[in-house]
Amino acid sequence: IKDIRFSNITLNLVNSKLNDVMGGNIDMRGALYAKDQLFASNIPGFMAHHVDGLTITNFTLTWDSSINQPYFTNGIAIDDFKNLKITDFHGGASPANKKDADILLKNGTGVIIDGTHTVEKVNVH
Repeated sequence: IKDIRFSNITLNLVNSKLNDVMGGNIDMRGALYAKDQLFASNIPGFMAHHVDGLTITNFTLTWDSSINQPYFTNGIAIDDFKNLKITDFHGGASPANKKDADILLKNGTGVIIDGTHTVEKVNVH
């Protein structure tokens, strides 16, 4: 994906009775080959893979304090990226994994992080 922008987003992640039964999976049915459509994964508040020119501006993320499932992780997790800009992120890691990075970046180049008022920990690999 190239040159995509997310602006002025508020995301409130709430707990669900189904999290203990169905949670911890990414469901891409209808978008991928059958063998790749449903798979176990950590679930950050915002996730992106293989992006060039992604801009996230004024993103507010809150987690329900009762979320305790270990697969809920970082506030933002992005990998295999180029030219990433994150401005005014208000949020953090899941209450189930408070020691996780608020923003986790892997395998990328060209990062600008600015005005992230509540972010305490950023991991760049």
